[in-house]
Amino acid sequence: MLWEEALKRGADAVLPIIVTLHEPVLAEQFRGTSVEADAYRVQWVASLVHQFADQAPALGMTSVKAISHFPILFGNARASDLSRIAAAPNVRAVEFDAPLVAFRIQGSTRMNSPTLRASHNATGAGVEVAVIDSGIFPHSEFASRIRAHQDLTGTTGDGTVDGSGHGTQVSGIIAGSQANGGVAPLAGLWAMKVLLNDGTGQVQWSIDALNSVYANRLLFGEVDVVNMSLGISGVWHNADCDSNYVAYATAINQLVAAGIPVFAASGNDSRLDGVGVPACLSNVISVGAVSDA
Repeated sequence: MLWEEALKRGADAVLPIIVTLHEPVLAEQFRGTSVEADAYRVQWVASLVHQFADQAPALGMTSVKAISHFPILFGNARASDLSRIAAAPNVRAVEFDAPLVAFRIQGSTRMNSPTLRASHNATGAGVEVAVIDSGIFPHSEFASRIRAHQDLTGTTGDGTVDGSGHGTQVSGIIAGSQANGGVAPLAGLWAMKVLLNDGTGQVQWSIDALNSVYANRLLFGEVDVVNMSLGISGVWHNADCDSNYVAYATAINQLVAAGIPVFAASGNDSRLDGVGVPACLSNVISVGAVSDA
């Protein structure tokens, strides 16, 4: 749902929102991958979000939740209070916490990945992929290669619970057995659950997952790649959309600056008028679907 649709609920409607704060210029010096840089970043992000959280009740924002490494907060606010929140001097952007859906996919044989793997001896050994999706069921094809898991939906407490099967299917394409078409059959997997059993979720959960990946990127063998085969339903852009989705851009830019590329499904609807969100962000590598259709 876009802002326009959300605001149709009326001035007293309580909406889930995402607030991104301005970052101080000094922070540009601390975008490295060292433990020291991370510690400093956590401190100044905490300072920023605490300052805003103190103001939030007076601005009309409730149920405020912050994350550790990005100056982003989640919460609720009445439609009539949105302009007041957006006008606060430390606020960079206010966005509606839109619903997410899984983007459906087909397998690796259509991509001719067996030929590519054979010609480059590319097994994925030593590569860790964070799959932000519906979770990853610990199928025997993955052996012990699910290095880490987390449930950001707050429903199961376990990133290896996958009620929809989408995250497991995506992970099978990424790192399933070579016999069954896995593109990188020796890669490690991080199961970041942000979609429910029906394949839906919230932008907030996916940003929370990006924060968790960034915060723990040097653990469990160090994450190398992020995959997001999901997006905001029914929203398409034919140009970079960073200014429309500031919280997503803030989180993803930080990951890319740390040397972790982010891939996202373009939408998989055979559209000619644009790609989905977050695929439309300038620092995301958008990936189109291949199918028999």
